[in-house]
Amino acid sequence: MIFPWLEDSAHILGAATPDALWRYLAGNVHLRAMPNTFEAVCAFQRLHRDRPAHALRSAQLICTDLRWRRVTAPLIVDIEQSGILDEGDLDQLADGFLWEDKLAWPVPEQWLRDGTVRVKRGRHKPGRTAVVIDRMIPPPLRRWAAARIVTREPRQTADVLVRIDGMDAGAGDAAMAGLLDAAVSLPPEAREALTELGCAWPNGTVRLRALKLLAETDREAALRGAADDASATVRAWGQKLASQLPLRDRPAEDRAAAEHQRLTRQAPEPQPSLFD
Repeated sequence: MIFPWLEDSAHILGAATPDALWRYLAGNVHLRAMPNTFEAVCAFQRLHRDRPAHALRSAQLICTDLRWRRVTAPLIVDIEQSGILDEGDLDQLADGFLWEDKLAWPVPEQWLRDGTVRVKRGRHKPGRTAVVIDRMIPPPLRRWAAARIVTREPRQTADVLVRIDGMDAGAGDAAMAGLLDAAVSLPPEAREALTELGCAWPNGTVRLRALKLLAETDREAALRGAADDASATVRAWGQKLASQLPLRDRPAEDRAAAEHQRLTRQAPEPQPSLFD
């Protein structure tokens, strides 16, 4: 008996051509969640290390595959750092992941000719010259894309903010986190404005990213913000940050608590009585 997950891995790692990998990924949705990026990166590198043609299309399909839904964030980093995609390809990848609601992956013409994909008459969208497969874009790809676009072209910050305003909550939160990731490359005024916006963001993960950014320039303000935050995760981060400070630099209540603990530890234990 061949386990389904083993057979799935064999098809991915054994694909002889990019087209073979595309056909398998596009035609075989698998619900198992890969624990790491090993199979995706191995297949990508083996097929494109010496044959960069069509590597962008492989990256688009791999990164949006449900198999790697739990490791999408490290996967896109591994793809980026593989050195296979040039800067233009990476920019195109980022554009698709940020500006589109869904990634439109063009179907190879051969798939139409050999019957792999059949299109009903009247299903073509106006102005579309190719048949496409719509792929969902996971939030980590939104975050990576926003960070890359703004890092490479800071003038697009305002455009990205407008785009975020039109996204659903999950995608918008991820893209906002990406903006904060890129804030270190922006002028001080823009960085400060993004940090202030992030600290007031409805999503706790975004607020935490903004507070971490704020802590680099104003630790006391970051500690105050974390102490009053609605998220237990954010408050816990603030408490950990405060505990790493010298005692003299901690908030007054933390200094008092630390002094109380010190005195408690130093208090002599009561001696046993002869009459007990």
